Amino acid sequence: MVTFTSDTKFNMQLNKILLLNIFMVTQRKINYVFFTTFFLCYLTGYSQSPDELERRHGFKDIRLEAEVADYSDLELKKQIKDEVFPGATLYVNKKGSYTDVGGIKIHDVEVKTYKGKIYEVRVVTDKDPNLRKGLDKAFGEAYYDFRSSAYVWNSASIRLQFKPESKSRLELIYYSHAMEKMRKEEKKNKIEDVSDDF
Repeated sequence: MVTFTSDTKFNMQLNKILLLNIFMVTQRKINYVFFTTFFLCYLTGYSQSPDELERRHGFKDIRLEAEVADYSDLELKKQIKDEVFPGATLYVNKKGSYTDVGGIKIHDVEVKTYKGKIYEVRVVTDKDPNLRKGLDKAFGEAYYDFRSSAYVWNSASIRLQFKPESKSRLELIYYSHAMEKMRKEEKKNKIEDVSDDF
């Protein structure tokens, strides 16, 4: 029969604690390496491609910041209220134009303009998982914006938003940051003109 002294028991407990600490430190290092590798793979494999979104600059041939008069397939629907763009107008696609995207049926195309220039394009399509897959392939993996409950792609001057419009339809919204910036400059200049006139 083996008997242990109190010193021996203390040493055994100390060894257990040391081994447990070594194990925990090793585990943390393994976790760190794993998550760092996973994160880098995610960034390189699924990062957004803002260059492609910027290059396309809109939906199909409808380019943001372009003159709406250049598009014969769009017709004026009405004046609309917009907090950022006062006096904005809404155009819609003419019957028979912009009927599908990659074989997915398009229900509506709405184009918002300010002083004749396009600042937003809204497209409503049938609900089809291939639409999101196509967007991811073209522009990289989207991030989810909780405030707008939408998947979002961004470039220097464009925001593309993708979300359900109803149970059976999806909505794409292309928005021009450049037009919004231009409008802010316009407002700033107007205020300066008023202040200079005193």
